[in-house]
Amino acid sequence: MRFTLDSLPALLSGLLFAASSSGQKPAYESFGMGCPGSIGVPVLAADADALPFLGRSFRSVLSAVPDSSFAVGALGLSNTSYAGSALPLDLTLQGMPGCQLYVDLRRFVPLSINLGVGNWDLNLPGSSEWIGVAFYQQVIVVDAAVPGLGVIMSNANEGVIGDDGASLTFPPLESRTDADSIRIRGMAFDSDGVSQVLVNGQLAMSSDGFANWELNLPLSAGDNILKVETIDGMGGIIDNAAEARIEAQPLIHSPQAIILDPAANRAIVLDVDLPGIVAVDLSNGMRQVISQEGQVGAGPGMVLPTGLAKDGNRLLVADASLAAIFAVDLSNGDRSIFSDSTRGIGPSLITPRAPALEGSSLIVADAGAGCLFAIDLGTGDRSIISGSAIGSGPNMVLPLGLVIDGGSALVVDQILAAVIAVDLSTGDRVYFSGAGQGMGPSFGVPVALAIDGNRLLVADIGSDGILAVDLLTGDRSMVSDINNGSGPLPGNPRGLVSDGTTAYVADAYLDAVLSVDLSIGDRSLLSDNNIGAGPRVSLPLGIAMNGERALVVDPLTDVVIAVDLNNGDRNLITGLSLGQGPPLQGPVGIASEADRALIVDASLDAVIAVDLATGDRSIFSDLANGSGPNFKNPVGITLDGARALVVDLDLNAVCAVDLSTADRSIISSASTGSGPLFAQPAAIVAADGMAFVVDEGIKGVISVDLSSGARVLLSDKNNGNGPDFAEPLGIALDGTRALVVDVALHALIAVDLLTGDRSYFSDSDHGIGPDFLDPFHIIIDDNRAFVADARARAVLTVDLLSADRVLLSK
Repeated sequence: MRFTLDSLPALLSGLLFAASSSGQKPAYESFGMGCPGSIGVPVLAADADALPFLGRSFRSVLSAVPDSSFAVGALGLSNTSYAGSALPLDLTLQGMPGCQLYVDLRRFVPLSINLGVGNWDLNLPGSSEWIGVAFYQQVIVVDAAVPGLGVIMSNANEGVIGDDGASLTFPPLESRTDADSIRIRGMAFDSDGVSQVLVNGQLAMSSDGFANWELNLPLSAGDNILKVETIDGMGGIIDNAAEARIEAQPLIHSPQAIILDPAANRAIVLDVDLPGIVAVDLSNGMRQVISQEGQVGAGPGMVLPTGLAKDGNRLLVADASLAAIFAVDLSNGDRSIFSDSTRGIGPSLITPRAPALEGSSLIVADAGAGCLFAIDLGTGDRSIISGSAIGSGPNMVLPLGLVIDGGSALVVDQILAAVIAVDLSTGDRVYFSGAGQGMGPSFGVPVALAIDGNRLLVADIGSDGILAVDLLTGDRSMVSDINNGSGPLPGNPRGLVSDGTTAYVADAYLDAVLSVDLSIGDRSLLSDNNIGAGPRVSLPLGIAMNGERALVVDPLTDVVIAVDLNNGDRNLITGLSLGQGPPLQGPVGIASEADRALIVDASLDAVIAVDLATGDRSIFSDLANGSGPNFKNPVGITLDGARALVVDLDLNAVCAVDLSTADRSIISSASTGSGPLFAQPAAIVAADGMAFVVDEGIKGVISVDLSSGARVLLSDKNNGNGPDFAEPLGIALDGTRALVVDVALHALIAVDLLTGDRSYFSDSDHGIGPDFLDPFHIIIDDNRAFVADARARAVLTVDLLSADRVLLSK
């Protein structure tokens, strides 16, 4: 007998999933357990390789029932509730011991049993509004030989109606990479079978009939649209089965200085996190690496580059860590040491910051020495030309920026909040602007300078703006800030340059180059890494999965941000501006249920509940809520059935929090459970009666038996083979392995849960794409991992098969 879904419009109302223009993979999976009859437990399963395709007939088969029995199929649209009761529902009191109801009973259909087998056919509707709709099936069997009511139940199944097409597993629908190729993986599905999959005309490879396929595709600089085409077994073509967009170009992470190269219509940017030098096209913002160890150019690598100047066809770069000046050949990116304690004679540099050309010398502001050096451009010889022992006037304390104006150097000093004029012939110093000199708005934290005609431009972190200083009077005026001009505000402007009409700002917080219209103060992003719309995440630490989004906690701004896992868009979930209740004060870890998040707040020593619909916050478990030992410094949380597991840094313990009562108990600590003690537990994950704790102090992973609290040191330098952990902070489970985030190694480490053996899984040498900077925590969803990177202020997606990485949201 056939049961026609499209004859039941009531099943559709309010229960649609978001349909995908690229198709939805059909799915059919069993869940729950049937209860035994006279010849065994009835089994409901899909017929052969059948899947519920839109507009097709779908057959499921009931087996292991007596031939004389009577069976009724129950069809529903929920497996969580029925008639006000939660599912599954124990039917023991209804005379069916051991039986569970798993589906809401919306429609019934009798099934004919022949030789112990019954077929259940569904004619699925053909309207596209049904794509992605889930339905649930379970069979009620009358078996007279069973005591009681003589009724038993099969297992249940969840079906998802799909359409012919394809989907991308990796990369996401929107992403960025600094690699020149991308390994694309996906799935294809067609009721007539799939014979070929092509991406941008290139044939993908598969070993399972294109149920899963992959292709390594070269990328062009800039935007790349990935279009997937499928050809089915009958020759039918879907020419736009799936689509994604990925931008490919070098990323900028922490730009520190910027100069112009007008002949090439580009800006040259110094990036301390590469570390290296990047050229930015002033017409379109596209970037190209000029010099970076291991990437472009030969010679010693820079460590902490802080300033640069252009001298013909070479760049002279100050490196604060190496106390050196590099020479970088602009034609090939080769690097050499031009002046340091072993090259050139004279007093040694300490912390060189800002170089500028003056005649045959390079003038360098040294923040460590509090002085100015002159370095001979031919020999690299050094001499101090102004400092505490040379020249009169106010001593420099923390000189960061420098420009040459005639026979003087204008130096910005962050500590003095002033611009000092230094006579290059005598070394004498005078306050030029700030510290009581000149009129107008005061400097806050001035850090960078640029000459702009008859005025000096100063980038100021304190005001997130650009000030102008009159070169005759030292008077100050605001050019661009929150009240002057529109557009994105600088967050940490470190470098500044002007071409007379436009200022260009290298911003280490936005990881961007901004252009500023000097006539009206308007600001725009010329070149950045931004992806995804919505509020920025300042310090992403904890991360949790919630459907098709990740929830990220930010202790710097005390907010929770939701990140769309497909396009990187961000939405505020809760914060001072959204939701009622006690504000977060130090959220560091998060776990998610369907409609609420549970957050451990290290400052409040509490678990905070956040309503995901409203953003409302409430104290769930702390000194005044729930009984049991009090938290002292909770840092990590995960869910384990009807309880949350919390690791507490000061208690050095794993605690359990009852999700119904908020009561707390110790699961494992120095006084509970045997085995090695925790030293500095940082994160926890649980499955199948076991928890796995990353311990930063031990530099290892400890397994915890959740029934006894017994601890075993699963993996550290003395247990398991492979690279030692340096600073492990986050952990997620992926089958028989754990992936551990190590912030000091800038890597994901795979740990075999049986042996404790460790291996690099994804880092600068494993997988391609943007490197981790300071990865903190990780979650896993199917074949993808999502990593919160605190220094990058971003969420990255990692392919769990290839270890490739892309930037998902920033």
